[in-house]
Amino acid sequence: MGPVARVYTQTNSRFWESDGRNGFASVDQAMDIWSPTFDQPGKRGIVMSYIYEDLAVQYSNMSEEAQIQRSLDLFEQIHPGMRDHFEGGATWSWQNHPYSKGAYMITRPEEFRTVMPYVSTPEGRVHFAGEHTSTWPG
Repeated sequence: MGPVARVYTQTNSRFWESDGRNGFASVDQAMDIWSPTFDQPGKRGIVMSYIYEDLAVQYSNMSEEAQIQRSLDLFEQIHPGMRDHFEGGATWSWQNHPYSKGAYMITRPEEFRTVMPYVSTPEGRVHFAGEHTSTWPG
């Protein structure tokens, strides 16, 4: 399973929009920066990071507070004033979830073709579900 972590930060306003920015950003790390409140009603904003690959493993091994602080350091570079407007944060790691241990299926070459016929096959009355059983994973 592919490691993915998310860090959500809530601000008291979408101050970045006053400069014409939408909250989204590309960075030179294995992460994407999103603003799920873009074009939503209300004044508060959320900026979040979608972290993957080895960087997600690093984040997943950190405390929630350390993940939030590290993300705020990055967000402050992208949206100066982030710390001044910060209200709170939350994190989620699929790697740390005891039943998933990851966010999406990763296969080796040719494995997808050879494994897919079996992963969604019922075992008696037990049926398997989730993105890893789909022919359209991820």
